[in-house]
Amino acid sequence: TYLAFKLGFSPTYAYIIYIFIYLLLLFVRLYLMQELIQMPMMMYIKKVIYRIIPTTIPILIIPYYASLQISPSIYRIFITGVISIIVSVISIYMLGLSNSEQNFVKNKLKIIFNRKKYVN
Repeated sequence: TYLAFKLGFSPTYAYIIYIFIYLLLLFVRLYLMQELIQMPMMMYIKKVIYRIIPTTIPILIIPYYASLQISPSIYRIFITGVISIIVSVISIYMLGLSNSEQNFVKNKLKIIFNRKKYVN
């Protein structure tokens, strides 16, 4: 990043460089773990990475688009934050969790809400 700043690139490139290095290190770790625990790298990519990508896209796009529609103010921060949380929860639940994981979450929420009924 220091070199990018010295060459006159914008601060946004610090994030781009960070993401690139992070992804590179992810694959290095995957390769090392493959050797240590005999886990195929493609299995990890299919079960984890392929689930993360479609989950992340709406989490990035929808709040960004919403923030563009509201003039800069403290309300925009609050509204964008609330939208981000709602979109994240829905996206993770619908796209990031398997059916068994969704059922687990449903059952846990039922237990929590049933306890509150009995307490009140």
